[in-house]
Amino acid sequence: MKRSELATTAPGPAGIDPAALTREQLLGWRCALCGTLLTGDRPLGTVTVSQGPTLTAYPLWACDPTFTTDNA
Repeated sequence: MKRSELATTAPGPAGIDPAALTREQLLGWRCALCGTLLTGDRPLGTVTVSQGPTLTAYPLWACDPTFTTDNA
């Protein structure tokens, strides 16, 4: 594995592969399920990834199906 690659250390919720998530999805800017920019969201759980000796837990967020632009 290259030094810059992330290695999955804990499986994510709903069968999400943490290695397949983008930086924006890990940081909560985009939906962890579909990649859409988040305006209304709901928590999914967390994933843990390792990079070398460092373990980092990321909270995952998904689109909120009850959110509409009228709610904003």
